[in-house]
Amino acid sequence: MKVCWKCTLFAVLVFFGCSDREKKLPGTLIFREIHCSTAPQARLDASMSEDFEGKRIFLFGGRGEGGTFLSDLWVFQVDKNAWEKIEAQETPPARSGASLAWHPEKRTLFLFGGFSIDRYGKTRYLADLWLWNEQEGWHQEPFEIGPSGRAWAKATAWGDKVLFYGGYGKKELPESLGDLWALDTTRMEFEILNQEKTPPLKTALLAAEAPVLFDYRQVEGKHLLERKFLNDKGEIIFKTNHLDDIIALAHSRLGVLYFLAYYSVNEEVRAKAFSAASQGAVNEYTLKNLSPTLPGMACAPAQVAEHRFICFGGAWRDKISSTTWSFEHIE
Repeated sequence: MKVCWKCTLFAVLVFFGCSDREKKLPGTLIFREIHCSTAPQARLDASMSEDFEGKRIFLFGGRGEGGTFLSDLWVFQVDKNAWEKIEAQETPPARSGASLAWHPEKRTLFLFGGFSIDRYGKTRYLADLWLWNEQEGWHQEPFEIGPSGRAWAKATAWGDKVLFYGGYGKKELPESLGDLWALDTTRMEFEILNQEKTPPLKTALLAAEAPVLFDYRQVEGKHLLERKFLNDKGEIIFKTNHLDDIIALAHSRLGVLYFLAYYSVNEEVRAKAFSAASQGAVNEYTLKNLSPTLPGMACAPAQVAEHRFICFGGAWRDKISSTTWSFEHIE
């Protein structure tokens, strides 16, 4: 599906100790549409993860047309720019917004949580753990203590563990979450590493030598992005007045978090692009060919050696997308 659109850029304020107006931008981030003969059906809030070798991108579930929840698994071959559906006799129950991470040593996908709608129309935040590998397919892994039911938590492999951070769940009322959990992939046991006193609206996660946490908050009308290590107070690295949302794209192997700050006006998507590492200043980029379906779009790093992501789906003006995009850094 080809998406026709136009966009313009908006001005934001970035605070990291000095003015950015006279700085030369470090490069351009661009969306390029990839035309595939076969592709997953249109969806938003799918789960995506890379295989850490830069060859494959996995996509699971999401919500399709009419709000249908999906449970299919696809793999994108990066060198061929081609999608392939992975057939399975057993799959996790259909869901959207699940956490998905590939563990390179275990050569296994780890899927946790997400949400669905029951037959009474109520939202169900899931708290189940599923594993997939090429030899055995899917199977559910039971556990006694672990994260509560949630959707949109960030997940990544780190050493012999898989980390799960934040998300959105429900106790008394639907609320954002700020806890960080580590799953030991040998014992299959969860351990809590960190608990935010004031949960952020959204989270992002880089797993370098130590986990780096990014928290998106709204404070007194300001939109803030904060960076911190475990048990650290953190620092505000991004600040703006007018914003709809932030989409964070983490590349843990390169130690870089790209994020798109966007809002819509007059039925157009407007955005600017930045990157941040575990330390140092935020970099701002020229942004070209912005995809209009940022809300609900899923992305994962495409190659270890390149600053490139493969993105899929999303929605705009009540239309769900089946477009595959390459989001990449060019000089």
